Amino acid sequence: MYNFNFTIPSVLILCILLGYFLSQPRLPVRQNRLFFGIMMLEILVVLFDILSSQADMNYERLSLPLVSVLNMAFFVLFLARIYWFFLYLMDVVGLPSGRDKRTYGLFSLVFLVSEGITLSSFWTGAVYSIDAAGYHRGPLYSVLYVCFFFYLLLGIVLTLLYRRRLDRHQLSGSLWCSTILILGNVVRMLLPQYLVMNTFCLMAILVIYLSFENPARYVSSTGGFTLPSMHKYMAERIPSGNYRILGFTLPNYVDSQAIYGVKQMEQGVTLICDYIQRRYPRLVFFYLRQGCFALVGPASMDHEKLRTEITERFRQPWQANGADLYLNVNFAHLSDASGMDSADRVVDSLLLALFELSDSERLDDAPIDVDHAESLERELAVKRALDRAVETGGVEIFLQPIILAQTGALVGAEALARLRDEQGKLIRPDEFIPMAEKNGQINRLGDQVAEGVCRFLRDRSTAVPGLRWVNMNLSPVQCMDRGLCRRLTALLEQYGVLPHCIHLEITEASMIDFSLLLEQMSELWKAGFSFSLDDYGSGYSNMSRLRCFPFSNIKLDMDVVWAHCADPDQVLPTFVEVFKDKGYSIVAEGIETEEMANTMRDMGCDYLQGFYYSRPLSIDAFVEKYGA
Repeated sequence: MYNFNFTIPSVLILCILLGYFLSQPRLPVRQNRLFFGIMMLEILVVLFDILSSQADMNYERLSLPLVSVLNMAFFVLFLARIYWFFLYLMDVVGLPSGRDKRTYGLFSLVFLVSEGITLSSFWTGAVYSIDAAGYHRGPLYSVLYVCFFFYLLLGIVLTLLYRRRLDRHQLSGSLWCSTILILGNVVRMLLPQYLVMNTFCLMAILVIYLSFENPARYVSSTGGFTLPSMHKYMAERIPSGNYRILGFTLPNYVDSQAIYGVKQMEQGVTLICDYIQRRYPRLVFFYLRQGCFALVGPASMDHEKLRTEITERFRQPWQANGADLYLNVNFAHLSDASGMDSADRVVDSLLLALFELSDSERLDDAPIDVDHAESLERELAVKRALDRAVETGGVEIFLQPIILAQTGALVGAEALARLRDEQGKLIRPDEFIPMAEKNGQINRLGDQVAEGVCRFLRDRSTAVPGLRWVNMNLSPVQCMDRGLCRRLTALLEQYGVLPHCIHLEITEASMIDFSLLLEQMSELWKAGFSFSLDDYGSGYSNMSRLRCFPFSNIKLDMDVVWAHCADPDQVLPTFVEVFKDKGYSIVAEGIETEEMANTMRDMGCDYLQGFYYSRPLSIDAFVEKYGA
C-alpha cells in the first residue's frame, strides 16, 4: 500500500506557484523556459505517480497493458525531471557555451541510455514488469538511482567549478537545491511506500524560485527588466544575429531630480515604464538605471517609427503625485550590424551612448547610431579599466596637499582615486568617476579608496610631519547608501584609525535629497567624522540649507576662485566673511600662482589647495616630498 499524505498538498502548492509564476513578468530566456519545464514535469510526475501507484494497488481490476503504460510514463517522466533540474542548474552557471556544448552532449548520454533501458522494460522487464501477480521491480531498477545521483553530483561539481560566475546567494541556492534532491532520493530508497519524493522536489523548486526566479531579481521596482537581465537576454540573442535595440534616456536626469524631487522622478520613471510596456507588449523592455531605458526586438523592428511615437508622447507631461513632469528624451540605436560579438560589449556600448546623451552639456537631441560610433571605443576602454580595477582592487590613491594659508605649511591632503588603462597610462577622474556613478560601481570604488586611505594613515602618515587629516570625497550616490557609516567605521576599527583623521567631502549635488543626506551625515557625525562642503558655488545650496547640515569646512570651487582672481569684486569676500562669522573654515581650491595664493589668504581663507603647491602625487611621491 502506498501513502499519499505528502502528495496532494505538494500538488496544490505547486499549482499555486505555477499560477503566480505565469502571472509575473518573465524574461524570455532559456533559464525561465527550463524552470517552467521543471514545474510542468513535476506536475506530470506527481500525476502519473498517483495513477501508476493506484494502478499497481488495483491491477486485478485493470488491464495489464494499461498498468504497464502508466508505470512506463511515470519512470520516463521521473528521469526527465532530474535531467531538467540538471539543465537548469547548468544554465545558471553559464553552460553551455562554445565548446561546452559538446561536453553537454556527452552529459546527456547517461539520460538517453537510462531512458532507453526504461522504455525497453515494456518488453524486457529491465526496470519493472507487470504480470498476473502485479508490479515487480526489474533487475536494472537501480538505473533510475544511478541516473539521478549522476546528474545531481555532476551538477554540484560543475557548480563549484564555475562558482566564480555566481554570486553568494546563487551559489548557495544551487547547492541547496541539489542537496534537497539528494535527500529526497535517499528517503525514497529507504521508504518506497511513501510518495514523499515529490515533496522534496517541491522544496527544491521553491529554493530555485527564491534564488533565481523571483521577479525582484530581474524586474526593477519601477517596472521593466534590469540591467543584469539585459546582459543575460542579449547573451542568447547575439548568436542568432537577429536583434535591434532602441535605447532612450532622460537628459539632465540629476537636474530633474533637483527640480521635481527624487520621489516624483521615481514615480515619473514608473509611469514611463508602464506606458512603454503597455504600448509595445511584443518587445522586451529594460529600465537600466538613472533614466536610461532600452527596447529590444528583432532586426525588422522599425526603430524610427518607435522613436517618433515615443518622442510624441514626451511632448505631453507625465503626471506624478499630482505634479506635471516635463521631460525630454534622447535616443541611441544599436543593431546586429554593429558586429559586436558579446553581450557585455553590446550593453556597455549602449549604456555609454545613453550616458553621453544624458550629459547636460549636449546641445542637440540627434540620436546616436552605436553601430558606427567609433568615439565610444575610448569610453569602452575606460569602462574595462574601471571593471578591472573594481574587481581586482586596482584603484590607486593619489594625494594633493592642503596648505595652511598663513604659514604655507602642510596641514592635510585630499585623497583622489586614479585608474590605469591596459597600457598603464593614468585615466583622468572626469572620465571614470561619472561612469562609476552611473553604472553603480561608485560604492565599491569608494570602499577601495577608503581602505587605501586608512592603510596610508596607519602605515605611513607618521612619516609626514604636520599631516593632521586626509580629505576623502563622497559622491552623491555614496551619500544615498545606508550602509556607508557601517562600512567606514568597520574600516577604521580594522586599521586602528581615529575618525577625526578623515574628513569627508560632500558636493552640493549630494544635497538634492535633503532628508536622507541629513540622516546619513548625522550618523557619520556621531561616529566622529568631520565634513567639508566641496565645490561651493557650483550647485544649489544656500546658507539656510547649509546650516542644517553638520559641515565645519567650506571648499570654494576653483571656478569661483579663478573668476574672482581674474575680475575681483566684493561678492566672494562677502561670502567668505559670512562663512567665517558662522564658524566655518574655508579652503580655496585651484590655486595656481603666488598672486592667487596671496589674494585668497588676504581674503581670509584658512587653507589653500592647487597646482601652485603640487599636483596630486602617488603615495610614495607624496611621502618623499613632504616626509621628514
